[in-house]
Amino acid sequence: MPFRTITKNLITREVFGYIKEFNQVWMTKQSGYEIQARGLFLLILHRLLAVSLLRTGTLRPDDRIAKVRAYITENYSDDLDLDTIAAIAGLHPVYISKLFKQDTGYSFKQFLNRIRIHNAEMMLMAGGFTVSEVAERCGFEDISYFSNVFKSIKGYPPSTVLKKA
Repeated sequence: MPFRTITKNLITREVFGYIKEFNQVWMTKQSGYEIQARGLFLLILHRLLAVSLLRTGTLRPDDRIAKVRAYITENYSDDLDLDTIAAIAGLHPVYISKLFKQDTGYSFKQFLNRIRIHNAEMMLMAGGFTVSEVAERCGFEDISYFSNVFKSIKGYPPSTVLKKA
C-alpha cells in the first residue's frame, strides 16, 4: 500500500495539527521540549491507532457483550457459568466465549474473578468482615482458591488488606 494512501486514510486534521505542533516543539528546543515532544508523539500515535482501528471496524462495541459484562458486574457473587452467560446473550457458549475474549481481553472466568477480587478487596478495606466471609460473599466457595486467585491478581494475599485496614 503506497504511503500516500496510508496518510490520506489515517491522518485527520486533528492528527496533522499534532504533527505540526510536534515539529515546532522539536525545532525550537526550548526548555522541557523533550518531555513535551514525547507527549505529543504518544498522542499522535494513539490517535493514529484509534483512527486505524475505527476504520477497520475492530473497535465496534458489541451490545451483547456489554449486556453480559453488566450482568456479571451486578451478579458476581452468584454461581455464574458460561452457559448462564450464553443464555443471557442468546448465543452459543463457545461463541460467547470467543466474543467475550475479543472484547475484554479476558476469558469469562478471568473477568469474573477480577470483578470478584476487586469487590473483595473493597470489602476487606472497609473492614468488618473476615477473609472467609468476604470470600463467601464474593462467590468463592473455597477459601484456599479465593486466596490463591486474590494473590495472583493483586500480588499479595487477602490477609494483608486486613492488616492495612
